[in-house]
Amino acid sequence: SMGMGTGDSIGQLVLVTSLCMILGVADYVGHAILFSYSTVMQNYNKFRRWIDSVVSGFFAIAGFSLLKSAFDR
Repeated sequence: SMGMGTGDSIGQLVLVTSLCMILGVADYVGHAILFSYSTVMQNYNKFRRWIDSVVSGFFAIAGFSLLKSAFDR
């Protein structure tokens, strides 16, 4: 319902929800297929510490942004 107007029909809600479900399944299946290759897993394990560091940095920035916006109110 996010981003939809008050005059939108139930059909549009079903369409948007269905598209989100399809994209979610496609993303999950894509990752499952990608990580089933041994070369991808070897490279992931080689760079895992760097990947985890970058992702945790993004989450830290997002968390601080949320805290800042809460205190700015």
